[in-house]
Amino acid sequence: MRFHWQNLNDSGETHPKRGGGARHGRAWLSLFEREGRGDGHHGTRGISVNWEWSFLWRTSCAVSLAFRRQDGHGMGFHFALPFGLFSFYLTLLGGPFAWLARKVLPTYARDQRRMYPGQKLPIMDYGDRELFNIYLNDWAIWWNFWRDPMAGWSSRGPWWQKLQSGNFNVVDFIFGQTKHERRALAGPVPVKIPMPERAYDATVTIEERTWRRPRWPFVWHRMVGHDIDCKLDPVPHPGKGESEYDCGEDATYGMSGQNKSGTVEEAIASLVESTMNSRRRHGGSVMWAPKEDHRPKPGGSTPPAMADQAAS
Repeated sequence: MRFHWQNLNDSGETHPKRGGGARHGRAWLSLFEREGRGDGHHGTRGISVNWEWSFLWRTSCAVSLAFRRQDGHGMGFHFALPFGLFSFYLTLLGGPFAWLARKVLPTYARDQRRMYPGQKLPIMDYGDRELFNIYLNDWAIWWNFWRDPMAGWSSRGPWWQKLQSGNFNVVDFIFGQTKHERRALAGPVPVKIPMPERAYDATVTIEERTWRRPRWPFVWHRMVGHDIDCKLDPVPHPGKGESEYDCGEDATYGMSGQNKSGTVEEAIASLVESTMNSRRRHGGSVMWAPKEDHRPKPGGSTPPAMADQAAS
């Protein structure tokens, strides 16, 4: 028998960080574990019980029961109360739970050869199945019945697919779907983005953005925001380095965000702050200096209109 647990209340996602692992954590318990051919659960035989809990953090309300075979045959259960009062996940793998999952899960084939032509792969269905999954989020009711949670959804699918998986937004039904409107307050204004190595050319547009609903007489939501366009002279920063494609230099070609003061100065400051944070986090210092010129070159893959502007 093995037991271990983890405190998830010290991660950056949880706020505020109070209550320790008793407020947000997860645990694993393995019973009758031994090496062998296994039953699809981490290459071992036995029973594994995994659970995760959180109090006063998550905001959705949900209840679900699923049969699993991705990380081992078994069952998964999730229950959550609204307003983040309580959320609980339970996974049971191996033993009688694996036997039940094998009996219940469909055995029809999913032809992998269509996805990987020329490869000799087994023809089988690797997906899980949610017996039911009903949850409330953002004033909408979402549901899945006997469906692979990782499978995609397509509007071209059969009509019964909408009954098997879908959602119903209560607020949209009563007041209508929101319509986004934008009204320019200033700009586009030519500006300079000051960085340690040099200043970068950009334009800033200040806008009033409103969201309205057809059956609601007042503005549903209003905010002032900015759009920064620096495609012709992007502001460089180091890549995240998490994948092969982002190990080199990167650059910001534009940015949008909320502008509480409604000023061009706040828009410039937001781009400078974001770039400085990226340089410190991924380059080691705010004094990180770019080695490449990220401005678009005439010709090549650059759109002709943009190339002409860059050359002028």
